[in-house]
Amino acid sequence: MTLSFRDGSTRDAFTNYIGAVAWDDAGMLGLSPMIPATIPMNTFNTEANITALLVRAGGMAIPDGYATVTVGDLVAAAQNDMLILKGVHQPGREHITFGFSGSMYHLPVTRAGAPPGTYIPNLTSAITVGSHMTEDSHDGWTNVGR
Repeated sequence: MTLSFRDGSTRDAFTNYIGAVAWDDAGMLGLSPMIPATIPMNTFNTEANITALLVRAGGMAIPDGYATVTVGDLVAAAQNDMLILKGVHQPGREHITFGFSGSMYHLPVTRAGAPPGTYIPNLTSAITVGSHMTEDSHDGWTNVGR
């Protein structure tokens, strides 16, 4: 898969929603002084950790109006492009947000016990569709209906 991590330096299909911020910007985590420091979102959000999390989420279906697509399909297919928009964020409803084919998706995660500070896909929850941002994907392709 072509996995990209949004750096916020260029305008893309998701700029109006997210702004000009990188995927791992601490301001997007949704943390507040009420959240215990033991919630390790900001230290978990590395490219290696997010990539490993996506590999573990391989069987999770991505909602699509045309076909059944899984995270594993995107991981295995060289021509697809997935853009990580936000790392693990929103304490209490932890998930990562990614862009694919002009839409945003939310992949639920849960904290794992060992090692502390690890997140894994929440396989009992479904990936949900966020906003549909454009008919063009973030890498310039235009979605064509059937």
